[in-house]
This record gives sequence, C-alpha cells and structure tokens, in this order.
Amino acid sequence: MISVLEGIDKGNFQASLITTYNAYLPFYENVVLKRLISNGCRYNVLMMDAFQLNEALKNPSLSPKQAGFQYSLVPIRATGAFHPKIILLLSDKKVRLFVGSHNVTLSGFGNNRELTTKIDTSNDQDPAGKAVVSTAWNFAQNWLDYQSDYLKPLKDAVIKLKDFSKVITNADLDLNPEFEFLGAQPDGPSMWELLKSRFSSPVAKVFILGPFFDSRYDFVRTLYKDLLPVEIIIGVEPDRVEMIPDIPGDIPNLRFINTSDLTEKKGYLHAKCLLFETDDGNRWLVTGSANPSRPAWTGPPSFRNAEAVIVEHLSQQDSVFESLNFDKIPELPSLSNKDWEDIRNRLNTAPETDGDEPTSQHIKSISVAIYSDYSFVFNRGFFEPSELTKVILLNDSHQYVDEITAFNWNLTENNSISLIYDSEFVSTARFLYLTFSNKEEIICIIHHEKIISKQSETNRQIKFREYLTSLRSEEPDVGNFIKLIEKVIFDEELEIDPEAKRTSKKVKTKDDSKDEKKTLESLAVNFEDIDQTKLLRRQTRMIKSGDLAYILDLLINRLGTDLIYENSDELTDQYGRTEEELIGSDDDIDEGVSPFIESVIKKSEIVKICHNKVRTLINRMTKKLEKASCTEKEDQRFTVITQVLAVIAVIKELIALDKSKKFDLKFQESFVPKTLRMRLFSTSVKYLYGSPHRLLDKVQDNIKEKFESDIIQLKGLLMWLARESRLDFRNKIDRFYMTVEDMRQLRTERTYMLFVSEGAASNEESYTLAQQSLEQTVNMSEKQDSIKWLEAHRNLGNLIKKLKNKLPKKHSKIKYSPKTGDLAYVKGSEPAEISVVFSSGSTTSLVDIGSENGRCDYLPAKIVGIPFQKILRKL
Repeated sequence: MISVLEGIDKGNFQASLITTYNAYLPFYENVVLKRLISNGCRYNVLMMDAFQLNEALKNPSLSPKQAGFQYSLVPIRATGAFHPKIILLLSDKKVRLFVGSHNVTLSGFGNNRELTTKIDTSNDQDPAGKAVVSTAWNFAQNWLDYQSDYLKPLKDAVIKLKDFSKVITNADLDLNPEFEFLGAQPDGPSMWELLKSRFSSPVAKVFILGPFFDSRYDFVRTLYKDLLPVEIIIGVEPDRVEMIPDIPGDIPNLRFINTSDLTEKKGYLHAKCLLFETDDGNRWLVTGSANPSRPAWTGPPSFRNAEAVIVEHLSQQDSVFESLNFDKIPELPSLSNKDWEDIRNRLNTAPETDGDEPTSQHIKSISVAIYSDYSFVFNRGFFEPSELTKVILLNDSHQYVDEITAFNWNLTENNSISLIYDSEFVSTARFLYLTFSNKEEIICIIHHEKIISKQSETNRQIKFREYLTSLRSEEPDVGNFIKLIEKVIFDEELEIDPEAKRTSKKVKTKDDSKDEKKTLESLAVNFEDIDQTKLLRRQTRMIKSGDLAYILDLLINRLGTDLIYENSDELTDQYGRTEEELIGSDDDIDEGVSPFIESVIKKSEIVKICHNKVRTLINRMTKKLEKASCTEKEDQRFTVITQVLAVIAVIKELIALDKSKKFDLKFQESFVPKTLRMRLFSTSVKYLYGSPHRLLDKVQDNIKEKFESDIIQLKGLLMWLARESRLDFRNKIDRFYMTVEDMRQLRTERTYMLFVSEGAASNEESYTLAQQSLEQTVNMSEKQDSIKWLEAHRNLGNLIKKLKNKLPKKHSKIKYSPKTGDLAYVKGSEPAEISVVFSSGSTTSLVDIGSENGRCDYLPAKIVGIPFQKILRKL
C-alpha cells in the first residue's frame, strides 16, 4: 500500500492531468506541483469543479498563485458537481493512472482514509491497462468539450497532454478486461445503467461504503429494485457520515454497520466503495469518487455529477479483498442507538458540499481570460463589453498591479473578443477583476497562453535546445543525446546494449563494478585530465564503438526499421555486414582487435568511419522522405518532418566538432564532407519543396500546432545546411572555366536557394536559428562572409515573396524573353512558383527539382522572365 504522494514521486513522467472536486490550492502548488516538477513533470493541468474554485477565489489565501503560469487551471461545470478524482501521469511510453476518492487536499492525500486504485501501463504491452487509461482520458476530454463557452487556447492546454504519450491513443477500447474505468458522461446512460449490465449472474450480497447518502436513499432503493440481492450491508463512520437516520422499511435484510475500525489507520473515512458478490462466487469491486447517492449513480443528464470509478473483478482468493479487510465486514458491529443519535444530531448541519442538489450550474462569477498577442481574450457571450466599467490587474495575492482605463476591443475568431493590453505589468498579473454597470463582479484567472504552450514542448522542441549542443561542452553528455534520439526524434525508446557503449575487457573488481554503474548513467567525457595518448584513445572510443558512432547507428537502425531494400547500395564491411549488423561492433577493425587496446589509431581512419555512418544515415533518410511523399497518411508526413529535422541537427553537431581542439583535424578535413552535406540538402529540398512531393506544403495546409515549431526550425537548419554545402544564389555562370555539367548544377542550386531562402525569410525564428547555427560551425575567418551570405539570402527570400504577389497581376505587361540562368515562372500558375531557366530556344526549360530529369519544358509564350542581374542588384 502506498500513498498518492509517493506514487507521483517516482516514474520520470513528463506531464500530468489531475481532476478534483475540491482542492486546497496552496497544497497543490506548494507540495503536489513542486513534486511533479522536481521529478521532470513539466506540463501540468488541474481540472476542478467551477463552484469550488469560485469559493476558493473569494479568499486570497486560498486562491491559486501560479495558475495559468506554471500550470493550467481549468474550471469545469456540471449539472450536478464535477466530482471525479483522477491523476493521469504521462510519458513517452508509459502512463500511471490513479482513480479514487481523494480530493487534492492535505486530508485527501494524507490524513483521511481514502480508497484509490493505481494502474501502471506501457505502450508495448498490457492492452487492458491501455484501454483503462484511454477511457479515463476520453472521459476528461468529454467533460472539457461540455464546456461549450471555453476558448480554444484553454481547451488546447488540456488536449496537448495527448501528445506526451501514445498509450492513450493506441488502445483497443472494445476489450472485456478484468478491470475497467467507468465514468459518468454529460449525457447518455447513467453510471448505474452502465454498471448493472456487467452482472451476468444474480447478485447475492452487496456491501456499500460511503460518507454521503442522498436524502431518501434513492440509490440504495434503485440498487435493490434492479438486483434483488439477498442482503445489503451499508458501512458508515457514525461520527462523520451524512445521511438521514430513518431506515428504509421497503428493503429487507438491510444492515447498517460501524466501519470505524475497518482499517488500522484512523482519520476521516472518505472512501467510497461498492462490493457485489454473485451466486457463482464472483466478486466485483467498485471504487472511486462516486458516493452512494442519486446524483452520482442514477441522476439524469439534467441532474448528474461527473464521477469516475474503477470496476474490478476479484477472484475468491484475491489478495485485494483481504488487504482491504473486506473479509472482516460480517464481524463488524451494527450501528448502536448512540450511533443513530449522533447521526440525527448532525442532520441539520451543512454537509461537506457533496449533497444531492446541483451546485455548479451556470457559474458566472469566475472565468478564464487568455493573454496572447498583447491582448486579454474573452468569450464573446460571457459579458457585454459596453457594460464593462473597470478592469484591474491583480497579482498572486490579489493586490493591485495595474488598471486598464481605455477599452480597446477587437473581434477575433472562435466567438471571442480581445481587450488590447501591452505592459510590463502583465508578467506579474495572475487575475483580472472586472466590474459592470449592473453591479456584477467577475474574477478571471489569467491563462498566459505562450508560457503554458512553451511548457508543452518539453519532449520535442525544448529537448532539442537542451541537448543538441551538449557535444561541444567540456564534458559532452552523449547519454542525454542518445535519449534525445530515442525519445524526441522517434518517440520510441530503444533498448541500449551496454556492451555497445563500452567493450573494455578489463577484469572487474567489486569496486570496478560500482564505478561502472556510475559510468553507464552518464557517458560524459572529461578531456582535462588525460594525456595525449589517452586523448587519442578517447577520441577513437567516442567515434568508433560508443558515443558518436553509436548515436549514428541508433539513427540508422531506427530509420530503416520499416524500409524494404532492393539492390541496396549501402556500404558493407570486409565481411559483408551492413551498418545495422555492425551496431555495437567495431567498424573496419580486424576481428578480435579492440580499439581500446590499440594505443594509436589514425585520425584518417576515424574520419572515414564517421563518413560511412553518415552516408548510410542519409541513404536511410532519403528512403524515408521518398516513402512519405507517396503516402496519404498525415501522421507519416508530420513524422518525417521531425525526422529530417533531427538528422540535419545531428549533422550540424558533427560539423561543429570539426572546430574542436579535442580532435585537431587537418585543414579541410571534416566528419561530414561536402558531398554528403550536399546530398542531404538536395534530397531534403527535393521532397520538401519540389513538385509533386511538396511535403512542407502538404503539412502546412493542415498543420498541427505541436509541429509548427519543428517546421520553423527545419527551415532555419536548411538555410544553415545550404551555406555549409557552399551554395550561393549570387554565383555567376562562367562559360570559360565551368563545364556544361557545372553550369547545369549551378542553375539547380539557384532554384534550391529560391525555396530555402523564402522559407527562412518567412519567419524571424528560422533566420535566427540559421544565424546561430552558422556561428557554431564556421571558422572565425569565414564568419564575416557567412553573415553577409545570410543577409543576402534573406533579402532574396523577401524579394521572392514580393514577386509572387506581384507577378500574376503584371505578367501581361512583361515582354522580357528569359535567358539561361534567369528567373521565370509559368503564366496562369496559382500560386506563382518562381524557378530558374535551365535552357531557352524553341522551348523553354525550367529547373524542376522534383522531377526525374530535373527540368520541365514549356512553350516560350507561357513563360514570364525576370533577369538574373536585376535580382542580383537588389541583394
């Protein structure tokens, strides 16, 4: 048995969703949230009953201080009460789910006697567990959709959780497992209608445990009417239970027992439980948030709580049954006269706000305002802007921060309105206090959209920025880089054989074993305290058997898992082994010779090994791009965008190592030669931009928000790779010194730069990434030229965008006949696509980077030309 707090402390999860009825928000922020974040759970969402949240906001000491900033707080309205107690912890391949009776309070997580089920499941096994967590996720999403007036960014804050794990998307929900999740939906059948259909045999006994009952025992009466059990036992804690003392006379064999001593632990018995025993000896245990009341179980949609339970089939010898002391239930004493008197005396006191009547319907004193693009965004139907009299910004203690005196409204999409506000004070604001001419007051939690959205990038965009530069540090943390490849690029973990990282044959002592364990946790290398001989051996190990070579092998292997090769041109070693078969082995080394034993290995051999691996990697990436260009599956297109981004990023890191004094490469020697850079660049541009593939256009037509940053980064890295491949739009054709093939290649390269320059110029972040990448990889002597090159090609990109907008309107006035090497586009093409003239004469050929022969022929009358020199003068 573990506590809920212990359960969230372990597991290395990356995102969390918690639903609750009541919450002591200082406890959530100062204890629960801090534990989640300290264990790597950076993206967190709390869904809470709107009425209870409204009550908390009335007291500054109880209201949230970091909602909308460190986590998303989403109030949920139900016709009854939003009452489920769920914790969903997510990571790439595993999920942990808690479903129970605990509110997010100190009592719920520690002092009370609660009953909560914990389920761990992964992406590779346990289909029943995956079905349970997926059903729980669908339950939360359905209640989110029920909030019809909520703005899209607030709903997106919850929906983004889905991106953190494939477990909740790849489940078979048609299973009939031994345990399942059951949730009360906003509409449809009641919880009781869903539950009673599970029993195929007559029910003999029923045990009911709960702290709250409805005023007429409606649920207990319905249960008896539908199942006709021989005996019903109701367990209560007399000191705290909320129920009437009148025993229903129409239910025979009904017994009330005192469960104060059901467990050794003392404290408020807040657990809720139903236990059914059928005639055939089977037991069904139902635990979760649902009290034995009408709103929880039998209420119609107009009078229904949101509840969540786990239904589990128990065998006769099940350890769960005994661990909960349910075998002792028949021995517990019946309620005494004094017990009934205590219950009667409390009858007129207020219950713990978990009664029969709907409590959270049509709440208007609380809302959420989205802060985005220098404006506060509200739902248009929530209030009339003309009636607004005052807007005050409050900090986390409800103290005055600023006041908006001029109401500048803009109508936006999705039925919303925005109040323009641009001030430094917004960073400290957590609430808006709104007053109206009709004396109504509304307090709004400020949801800082960009800050919350940034937190959702943990596993993809942020990890790129955190780890891709690690190899250039004094202690290059290759372990983190491997994790990046496994979890971020491909969204799957790969089993790593420790022998593939370290193949030393040193005899181990007990102390060595301890040291080895520590070493495997981090593959960092410190170059400070080793002599030149050891340095060379470390370099060899880094490239050949473990670090960089192993990284490339992982990428190569993962990219090739779903490809079928015919007449493969991949390199093999002297024994005919392909790169996949060489994973974990020593490349190009005589059998039986370890690189760790040899004291000197030629640097040229190290570079050659790296070249072979990079060549294979690029071949695999090419096949991935080719496959994605032929599919109609949107997810495969998005995936290949991320993969090509990752491969270019790895190439960038290898090129950055060229400058490292750790390797001291010869002049013009590189881990990634120009020919391989050019192959990766030209292949990527062909499939990303070239007709008919146009992968970037296809994904941008229906872009998913989580991939938007990937596309921005990809455009920036393509610009960087163009420079590293020595491409330059400004290069002129020299007929005296260039061969025919060189001139053809130059025209193609000009077309490449038209696409790539426009892509990088379209977004400031792309341009900045290209600039930063060049600073990492170019030598000091090339830095100034690189800056000028980058600026010239940004100008080119901006110029191409303008031309595309103008040319369709002006082409009838243009009489210029283009020459070889000029720019041109086809009349009537929508949108206008500018290319380079490959040749001119009786027909005009334009460079077509996506076609087999690299060009497409047109009648001269169909072509509008733009002189190359005219473009060049503007760069």
